[in-house]
Amino acid sequence: MITKEDLKRHVCLAQEIVDLKENIDRLQLQAKSISATRISGAPAGSGSPDKIADNMARVENLISYYHTKLNQCLVEQQRIEQAITSLPNVERLLMRYRYIDGLNWIDVAAKMNYSWQGTHKIHARALKRLLEQKE
Repeated sequence: MITKEDLKRHVCLAQEIVDLKENIDRLQLQAKSISATRISGAPAGSGSPDKIADNMARVENLISYYHTKLNQCLVEQQRIEQAITSLPNVERLLMRYRYIDGLNWIDVAAKMNYSWQGTHKIHARALKRLLEQKE
């Protein structure tokens, strides 16, 4: 069962996935920098080896946490996309335009060559089908 709230979350999920990937990349660079300081034997300033190891562990834990969050977002995104894929053609197209592509109702109606009211009727049918689906 997919609700309208689930569908609305899809656009946010897509952005969250991008943000998490960027955070992971940034932290991995930070981890390499910390590791390079530790390996090179260069003066680490006020950072003792214990502090450096602690910071490395914190960065690695955060990377692991972000990977877990990323996986959760991808699973949820896939669940929504699979539900939309199961719809009949016109309903599927409308739901993709609205919730996957994030188009507003005027653009959805124009792209599908339907009236604004017609798109809302199709939308209501699609929502009903999605609510009735078994997972």
